[in-house]
Amino acid sequence: MGIDPLGSESVDNTPWVATRVIDPCQSAEEEQEEATEVSSTDTIPPSDQLANDRRELLLRGEARGYQWKNLFLPDGTQMRMPYKGTHYFAKVEGDEIIYEGTSISPSSLANMITSSSRNAWRDFWIKRPSDPNWSLADDLRQSITK
Repeated sequence: MGIDPLGSESVDNTPWVATRVIDPCQSAEEEQEEATEVSSTDTIPPSDQLANDRRELLLRGEARGYQWKNLFLPDGTQMRMPYKGTHYFAKVEGDEIIYEGTSISPSSLANMITSSSRNAWRDFWIKRPSDPNWSLADDLRQSITK
């Protein structure tokens, strides 16, 4: 079980995340109304369907994944880097990229695999859970900014 900063345990062993301050003087009805409201500061400008899907997940507090600059990689995303005839694989688990059991950034992983300085955007191929095919990370990044 996970422990939050106040010492209570989570049921499903997920980390606790503070999302808002609870007013002890607030009624249950007021609290429920406040929890379902979406303020203008919560909005994310949608640029395509993926952005809309991510926006909905974020507003519901359900988005899990790794934010790589402007590219969001949802939980379950696979990453592949070919180098000298070998394919190296990593996976997004929760909000981390995991390679051989260790959390690592795309840049650090690319540099570790090659023992040199690399541009991870041009080295990694990405396959998100909803993607039928692998795509170069740089191409995905470019499609978001268009």
